[in-house]
Amino acid sequence: MCAKYTAKTEMIPGLEIEQIVLEGEGQVAKLAPAKGGNLFSYVVDDLEMLETPANFDGAGTGYGFPVMFPYANRIVDATFQFKDKKYQVVKNGVPKVLHGIVNDEAFTVEDVCACEDKASATISIEFAPGGVLYTIFPFYLKLYMTYSISKDGLRLDWAVENKDSKEAPFGFGVHTFFNKLDPVTDTFVTVPNRLMMETDNCYPTRKMLDTQGTSWDLSEGKCLAEMNFDNLFGGFDSSKVSTIEYRKSGRKLELRASDDMKYMVIFTPPMRAGGFCLENQTNATDGFNMLAQGKKDMGNVIVLPAGGRHEGWITLQAGYLK
Repeated sequence: MCAKYTAKTEMIPGLEIEQIVLEGEGQVAKLAPAKGGNLFSYVVDDLEMLETPANFDGAGTGYGFPVMFPYANRIVDATFQFKDKKYQVVKNGVPKVLHGIVNDEAFTVEDVCACEDKASATISIEFAPGGVLYTIFPFYLKLYMTYSISKDGLRLDWAVENKDSKEAPFGFGVHTFFNKLDPVTDTFVTVPNRLMMETDNCYPTRKMLDTQGTSWDLSEGKCLAEMNFDNLFGGFDSSKVSTIEYRKSGRKLELRASDDMKYMVIFTPPMRAGGFCLENQTNATDGFNMLAQGKKDMGNVIVLPAGGRHEGWITLQAGYLK
């Protein structure tokens, strides 16, 4: 009897890069721990659902599931204040305004396994005192990510531990690049919320807008041909399902996340041939500075007590249109 699910570690053909391959029941997921822990391919019934890398040069960004940690999206001037202390996030001499600091780092493989009903891989990265990441963001945090496939689709379970003796702030998100399987006129995005944060030059004004009746309203679905978005939508919880419909191919994807991931950036650049993004994340754009300004709920930065742990999840379920 053949196993329903398998999990293995191997080298990417022709490259000195290790990949983990999870497979079962028409699904194949591949992730590269050394490339920012990026899950760079997810094939369902022979169709690739993610924008995949043209090559693996550089960081694990611009394809697949880029990981945003210890903050998602932007921080103005890469500078924030926490507990009356000012921090600037600088990596390799460059202020890290955008998408955190781990998407070009190697993750540690904790576990790779398969059983009758799923296959999974757990990877981690740690901001240990004395290490480079701690000098950039001086809070002793450890991030765990478990990718799994089952009959319910693809799931990412993530957890952050504060191993420090002090409180630690963080945000988490994934900058998922979905594949343009169909022409943009046949690809529709539906987001159930009608809350969008007003922006000025990519940064929030702190004002939430009601999108009902506007060109930003995605609650009834909108085709990619009519979208040129780089906007932060709010009001998400685990009951909210965002959907991508590929009407020519007859396929769909349903995206959900845990209650703490209350924001999503929708990024649909028309000139990008390969993909578009629905980015689940905990914190708002510039959320760390919102926290410092007393806007804790709006910023939604998670503050972990010493020794604390926080867990969340994201699911992606592929199916067929009726």
